[in-house]
Amino acid sequence: MVIAIGMVGTFDVANFGDLLFPLIARHELERRLGPVEIRPYSYNARSPASWPFAVSPLDRLAAEVGTLDLLLVGGGDTIRFDPLVALRYRPGSPDIHHPTGFWLAPIFLAHTANVPVAWNAPGVPSEIPPWAHALVRVSVAVSAYVSVRDQASHDRLTRVAHGARVEVVPDSGFNASMLVPDPPVSSDYLVVQSRPQYSRWLPRVRELLQDDRSHFVLAPVGPVTGDLVRPPAKLPPRTTFEYPKNPNEMLALIAGSNGVVGPSLHLTIAALSFGRQALRPTSSPLSKYRMLDGLKGVQEFDLHSAATSDNLPPEPSQLSDIQKKLARHWDAIAALADASAARGPRRKWEPMMMDLWQSLPLRFERRSPIAKLHTKLQIAKTMIERYRNGASLG
Repeated sequence: MVIAIGMVGTFDVANFGDLLFPLIARHELERRLGPVEIRPYSYNARSPASWPFAVSPLDRLAAEVGTLDLLLVGGGDTIRFDPLVALRYRPGSPDIHHPTGFWLAPIFLAHTANVPVAWNAPGVPSEIPPWAHALVRVSVAVSAYVSVRDQASHDRLTRVAHGARVEVVPDSGFNASMLVPDPPVSSDYLVVQSRPQYSRWLPRVRELLQDDRSHFVLAPVGPVTGDLVRPPAKLPPRTTFEYPKNPNEMLALIAGSNGVVGPSLHLTIAALSFGRQALRPTSSPLSKYRMLDGLKGVQEFDLHSAATSDNLPPEPSQLSDIQKKLARHWDAIAALADASAARGPRRKWEPMMMDLWQSLPLRFERRSPIAKLHTKLQIAKTMIERYRNGASLG
């Protein structure tokens, strides 16, 4: 018997971390359950001919939810409510609320179909707006297992879902090395995230490492976030460009390196999973980065102050503690899937049920004067930032 597990999240975007989650879920659950079918659902369909795996559009979930044994939510910063996040990333239908459409309505639909819901340690990157409090409380209450990936996410969620049990679990990317059964021995190159400002990082990295010989491999980690996907016209000395075709190729590149350079959270996490160091240019104070606090092998550097290097390798005992917590996380999810599969067929529901659940956030938000004002302020802020960056306001 093959256990069928649906996953909802942003698996249709070209971003290393988002694409890792289904691969890690399959690996972890097959170790515990045997044959497993992972079915990712996102706003947009993707074909395995041009994508690392097949992704189904959300509008198919209502018709297929009865064939699932479990629904997984996340990971990544999935539990969010800011309507202007990822301006070019939108659902195919105007009836799907953005950005709750790829997690909130699927939770309700799965519960209605008697399919258990487990949260795969997603993040809650900002405070939950008042209009969504009741919906979030219900989404937590009907979920069989709720976990988030950092303490700030836990606090934001439990302030709304009073008394709910919410586990804090490390991001599943810390087990990324398990996807490379025979990792190569580290070499004398560093993987550098191909952000447009990469060339300003390289001299500081050489200064920090006191090393003029290492080679840099420039690679896009998150094309969807603006990483360069073509080699620059002129590369610095001892620098090459590679574009891994899928997450496994990126993992192999990281595994064979002596470390990584860049702000991507999952570039850092993957490097640590292989015991490689991670050098991070000082970045935004988003709460998700706090999970890196205190981890050996992670060093931030500033382009404007004197270079000082801790140059500490990752600490194996820290990674071991993280992986023990993740083992308990996947044990809990596997137990839910196994028990659900043993219970037999689900209820069948018409696709209109998904339309009903998707319409609820839209109705709640539209009735909230504060939400309308907040959206207008966000639009104004976004336009001002574009203007300052020299973008057209047209």
